[in-house]
Amino acid sequence: MANYLQQQAKKLDLLLHYVLQQQDTVAHRFFTKSYGGAGLSFASESPFTALQVVEVKLFLAENAGAVYCYGQILSCEPADNGYLVNVVFRQIREEDRELLVRASLQQQSRQLKLKAEQR
Repeated sequence: MANYLQQQAKKLDLLLHYVLQQQDTVAHRFFTKSYGGAGLSFASESPFTALQVVEVKLFLAENAGAVYCYGQILSCEPADNGYLVNVVFRQIREEDRELLVRASLQQQSRQLKLKAEQR
């Protein structure tokens, strides 16, 4: 029974990912620099206001997963060709937070393997 429920949960996650991708608009698309269970940072051509609440749709290409949540701008600092915006998650499902933590750990593992292979 537990296995069946896990399979159904995976199907729902894939469906959510598909629905979120259909709602993706190029004008509101940004690329993350880093992410984790507490928040994320992304590059922007225009500045954001500190403490501004934002709607976040985060697509994880490696995991075929997506996260929908609300965040708050912590800071917006000038960076190369624009701004670096730091966001903390304010409303996020615990399952999505765990997904982000796992995905970030997998990304770090891949980066460490690449560094080891380059030596």
